[in-house]
Amino acid sequence: MVTKLDTFTFPVEPEIRLEREHNIAKKEILKKFGTSKEWMGAGSLRITLTGRLSGANCYTDRDTILNLFATKNSPVNFYSDTIGFGSESEPKSVWLVSCVFIHPRGAKNMVDYTIVLEEDNP
Repeated sequence: MVTKLDTFTFPVEPEIRLEREHNIAKKEILKKFGTSKEWMGAGSLRITLTGRLSGANCYTDRDTILNLFATKNSPVNFYSDTIGFGSESEPKSVWLVSCVFIHPRGAKNMVDYTIVLEEDNP
């Protein structure tokens, strides 16, 4: 099974969390009478990938992901056929939101990561 973000294929499948919140807006119509109008709609799907890069290539893989975040200013392709989210032929379009890398103290060739993506809703 494959999980791929733009040109990077994860060597070990990450833990994937999908979450969506409702956006709630409130507009005061007549302050004088205290009435208001409320609106609620679904926000974009937020995708959080967590995992660990390890082995001789872990720092190269980390730098590849960091480079994606440094060079991409538009949506990129993402899919994980393990969970049925997109496919190689029909990937999902996502924005790169953030990435965090943690190097465990005293552990060589090991990098933990958390990557946050947001589905592109044109």
